[in-house]
Amino acid sequence: MDEQLLLEELKKIVDITTKRGVLVRGLGATAIRRHSLGFAEKYPVLRRELTDLDLITYSRHEKRVIDVLNDCGYHQDRARAYLRKLSGRSTLENPNIHLVADLFFDKLSYNHVLSLKERLEKDPLTIPLADLFLEKMQIVQINEKDVKDVILLLRQHPLGSIDEETVNVERICRVLSEDWGFYYTVTTNLGKISEYAKNLEGLQEDDCNGILSKIDQLRNAIESSPKSLGWKMRARVGVTKKWYEDVEELYGGH
Repeated sequence: MDEQLLLEELKKIVDITTKRGVLVRGLGATAIRRHSLGFAEKYPVLRRELTDLDLITYSRHEKRVIDVLNDCGYHQDRARAYLRKLSGRSTLENPNIHLVADLFFDKLSYNHVLSLKERLEKDPLTIPLADLFLEKMQIVQINEKDVKDVILLLRQHPLGSIDEETVNVERICRVLSEDWGFYYTVTTNLGKISEYAKNLEGLQEDDCNGILSKIDQLRNAIESSPKSLGWKMRARVGVTKKWYEDVEELYGGH
């Protein structure tokens, strides 16, 4: 799929829904690419093929958003409409440009659950950068494409305590301090990303060091953040009990 087409399609859909008074935001690899064009151009090794469009809205807006997507050329067949009840998302396709759009509602549920209540208002086009980070990092079997997405996101943006073009560390710590399983997956993946960055050919030394420094800062902030009682109780059990949910792709890929 043409990258520019996907980026333009994301903006078009968000613009139209906004004019109609409903909230839709982008997520996934396309959203990260939209926020990280500078280093995506500098480092082709961090770029990967974008294949579909991932969107999220609040469930109270579902009907109006589906109507807008229909007007934009996206439709779902009967099988996909049925899968909405099973998968928690709607999958629509625009046959004119051969593009599939997955529409999520209120939260992202993969190996862990990331609530996006009151988070869609924070960025005019996508979910906030901290949530894009958590979206990728909650995957237990994180793959190379997801690792590249996270490296690109971290290299392009500063860490801080706000959401505007910044990876909001306070948001990350709040989420992980309530859920030991989510915490364990994210901190484990930070180690994997660190090792990958160290061995990534074509990544300049200063850029690699910047990424590793941010990973260290994130680790320190996550570890030092006060944890909930539920977190502490679950931590005692550790990995002897399964700490994540299995995810089955019911229709297409994310």
